Order: sequence, then C-alpha cells, then structure tokens
Amino acid sequence: MTSPIEPAQNILPTLAPQLEAFACSLDGFLKQKSTLDQLPDQKNKLTELNADLAHKAKDLAHDRPALIVLLMGGTGVGKSTLLNALAKGKVAVAAFTRPTTRNPVVYHHKDLPLERLPEPLQKCQLVAHDRPALEHKILVDTPDLDSNEPGNREKLAMALPFADVVLYVGSQEKYHDAAGWELFLEQRQRRAFAFILNKWDRCIHGLTSGKRPDDDLIQDLQKDGFTAPLIFRTCAQAWVEANGQPQALPEGEQFKQLETWLEHGLNRLEIQAIKARGLEDLLFHLAETLHDAMPPDIARAAQQTQSAWQQTLRQEAELLTQKFMIKLDQQHREIEKRFTERVHQQFRGFTASFMHILAKLQYLGTKSSTLTAGLSSTLGLTAAEQMPNVTTDNQANFKDTSWLSPHHIQTLVSSLANRLLVQADQNGVPSKYLNPMLEAVHQPLETASFGGTLDQVLQETEKNLIHAAGFRQRMQRGLIVLGDVLPPLVLVLSIGWLLYDYFLKEPRRTFYFFDLFLPFMAVLFVLIIFYFLIQWILPIRWSTIRSQLVQLFQSRIQLNWEKLLLDLPMQLARTMEQERTALYHLEERARAMHGWLKSKENASQVAFLYQK
Repeated sequence: MTSPIEPAQNILPTLAPQLEAFACSLDGFLKQKSTLDQLPDQKNKLTELNADLAHKAKDLAHDRPALIVLLMGGTGVGKSTLLNALAKGKVAVAAFTRPTTRNPVVYHHKDLPLERLPEPLQKCQLVAHDRPALEHKILVDTPDLDSNEPGNREKLAMALPFADVVLYVGSQEKYHDAAGWELFLEQRQRRAFAFILNKWDRCIHGLTSGKRPDDDLIQDLQKDGFTAPLIFRTCAQAWVEANGQPQALPEGEQFKQLETWLEHGLNRLEIQAIKARGLEDLLFHLAETLHDAMPPDIARAAQQTQSAWQQTLRQEAELLTQKFMIKLDQQHREIEKRFTERVHQQFRGFTASFMHILAKLQYLGTKSSTLTAGLSSTLGLTAAEQMPNVTTDNQANFKDTSWLSPHHIQTLVSSLANRLLVQADQNGVPSKYLNPMLEAVHQPLETASFGGTLDQVLQETEKNLIHAAGFRQRMQRGLIVLGDVLPPLVLVLSIGWLLYDYFLKEPRRTFYFFDLFLPFMAVLFVLIIFYFLIQWILPIRWSTIRSQLVQLFQSRIQLNWEKLLLDLPMQLARTMEQERTALYHLEERARAMHGWLKSKENASQVAFLYQK
C-alpha cells in the first residue's frame, strides 16, 4: 500500500514535542481568567480540542502509537455482539431488549503498557488478548449514544475524544437516527469513520421494494462529503453463535472483510496516515477556533465610553448630592452652630466670651451630638464607627433615612451600573465582558457613594472656608486680631476718657452713677458691631456653608466613582488586546504545524475515511 506521508515513521515523533509544548501553552491560557469565561461554548470547545491534542502529543511520542478504534451506535444495533465476534469470544455483555454496555469495554493487547492508554480508558473494563494482528490496535465498545441515562452519554463523550477511527454501527432500524447522526456530524472532520450495517440478514430479508438501507446510507453520506464511504455489512450474531464458523450467511455479508481490514488493512503505514490526517484536521480546527475566539479591538470604543461615562458620573453625583443636601438642609442649624463654634474658638478675651453667650442664645436647644448622630446616619455610617459617645435617644431622632438606606444605595449603584453598561454597548464595548468587572467593584462603589464620613467632609469644608489661604486668610486673621484687641482697647480708652473729664478737663465733669456703665456700654456697642461684621465677613451662614458642602460632596463622590469606574473600559481594552495577541500567536503556531504536516502528506490511502 502506498505510503501516505514521507517518511511517516519519523514525522509524527518529531512533531510530538512541539504539540506537547503547544498544548501546555494553550492549557495555561485557558486556565487563566479571561474574557473567554463569558463565552463558555467557545472555551469548552477549545478545552476539548486541546485535551485531544495533548493526548495525541503523548501518543505520538512513541515509535509505534496505538490505534484506538471505537464502536459507536444506538441501542440494540449490536455493538457488543460485534466486539465479541471480533474478539472471537465473549468480552462484552450483549442483549436484545435493553442497553447493556454501561461502561466502555477496552480490548487491548496484553503487552501494551496500561499507561499508554488514555487516563479515562484506564478506568474502564479492560480485556487483554494475545493476538499479534491486533497488537497495535485497541477496540473500545461504548455505551449507547441514545441512552436515556445521562451517565452513559457522559461515558461515551469521555471516550470519543481519544478515538482515531470510529466504527459507526447501525442496523436496519437505526443507521441514521437523529442522536447518532448529530454526533457523527460533530466529529466527522476530526475522526476517521467507517460504517457498519449490522444484522444484515434483516436488512435484505423480505425487501421487495424501496431503497436498501446500505444504498440509503451511502447516499446520505455522499451528501455530507463522504464520496466513497467505507461500509461493512455484517451479521455479528451469526459469527458469535457459530464460534467463528457460520455455515450460511446472507449475500453481501462482509464480517470477514471487516476483520481483515482491522487486522491487516490498518498496517503501520495506514495507522501513521490516520494519525497524521487526524492531527492535521485537529490542528486546522484548533486554529480556526482560536481565530474565532479572538476578542475584538475595542481601544477606540473604550475611549468613547470613558468620555460618555465621565459625563454620566458627573450627572449621577449631582443627583445623589441633592439627595444628601435634602437631609443636610434639615440640620442646617446644627451645622451653623458647629461652624460658629469653630470661628468663635479663634477669638480671645471679651470677644470670645461675648460670641459664646450669643451663640448659646442663637442656637438654644441645638445639640452638637444630634448633628453628628443624625448626619452620620444619613451618610450611611454606624454609631459604633463614627459616634462612640452618641446616645441611643439621639440616634432615634434620625430613623427616617429610608431613601438613603443600604437598600436604596444598592438600588442606586445597580441602576448606575446598568446605565453604564448600556452606554458601553452603544459605544462598541460589549457589556458581557464589562459586566463582571462592574460586579467586582459593586461593593466598593456602594461605599464610595457616600462621599466620605461627615467629619471628613466638615473638616475639609472648614479648611476651605475658615482656614482659607491667600487674601481671604489675611483678611480673616486681621479681623480676629482686631476682635481680640479692639474691645479691651475701647474699655481702656473709655475709662481714660472719663478720668480725664473728671480730673484734668476744665470745667470738670460731674459724676453720675450712670458713668460707671459707660465703658462697658462702649465695649458692648463695639462687640455688637463687631458681631455683625463677623457674620457678614466670616463664613458661618448656611448659604455659604451649603454651597461648599454641595461642591465638596459632589466632587468627592464623582472622584470616588471615577477612580473605581472610569478606567474599566481601558482596562478591558488592554486585557482584550493581550488576549488577542496571545491567541494570535497560538493560532500562528497551530497553522505552522498544520502547514508543515500538510506539506509532508502524499497520496493518502485513508482519505475515504474522512469528509471532503
């Protein structure tokens, strides 16, 4: 028989190390977290193809790789009987009424090291023989492909990837059933297929009109690309019952031809050809699948998405700030009192005492603890975290925060994430890839939506308003110095003026009891004027404080969101670029090995076993 590859016995062992290295690289990629996780069908297909390739690499490293011939078919077609006939003995349980093969039966030569078997087949029912003609062939009987038991179908799916040749066994009732044909169509380009019409006597018995099953099968196979399919017509039961010596066989029965083909037709060169052809098809489909799995280039779309997101985050931060301010507006007296106290703490002497008394009168009944407890609750902070000294009674005054409850914030964040995903899709960034990244930052996003603790916000507002820099700071510092110096100076001057009038001025001033209060009235007058001056110049009015709080809350929330979200589209774009590069290199390696193998191919004598 003509050698299918040149020279076959050297090519495959030479290629085996490259295949093993490639399979290891692809396996490493598939085990990493990637956008392929969102495409389970493609990832599963790549995983299956790579497992097949890894097995072939291990098998081809041997000088004489073993040919795995798998018997596949539906219930009652006689697969087990056929294996018994080929084995010339009872190695598989056969029955007519129900599926009996629950575990694959592996029929192998006794000298074949069991570690040469694929690991899943090592766990099957193993039957050894000493037939030299089948020394490098392994026959595997599998559970029925149309079994109602999921476990049986899983066992078939486990064994099928390791098959080099599939003997598709049918009968007059089942040679083109839906389940088997669908599986055949999935595997036809990666496996060598030969077809068996068992129970041939029933196929021709009483046939007076219509198309014979074998003719019908040939026609269907030719439609699907098998120009000259290899079909054997057998009566396996007759060979089993007659112990290999049947006396009468129907015309066209070909069991002996099947046996000869398995034992002698599939010689060393043919096995090499089948291995090479199967590997060639596998590499081709692997390269195609890698190409299809490459993620798109979304760099430009990611930039557009960033711009759209930035505007959306600004709008959403503005809306959330408005909700915060609704509650803060209800507590504006407490906030004014806090800022008033901070301002008054900068004064000394008469001014400090006077300011303190007026503040007590102005904010009579307002407690600082109420401010901290209520607003911290508004911002989603627990008393244990931010207000260790706040009583339960104070906290109870601020229970009406359902619109800013954790559930409300969760809803707000989910709505924001959905809006961002829609915008990403509209700009060309697939949301199925971006969604897992958004889910990963969902919890931090909820925390960031509060804009920080109340004390942090107020301290920063104080820094911006009370401890301002530049001209405003100099003006405030001058006012504070003036407030500390002017009242005692007015007191001293008033007393000095009265003493001058009493003792030095002519005519001298007549003493009145009211004169005792004049210096203090002058100081009081100055303090009152100075108080209104402070109210006008220093930022302790709610309108001024509110504008700063709005700006601070909005900028802080927007900044927190942007830190968590704004770079996600570009992160995804970079990740997909890296994955695309990795998949491209893997595809190139697969195509290079496929091209090298194809260049060594000669006039193959096994082409009829594959779809064109």
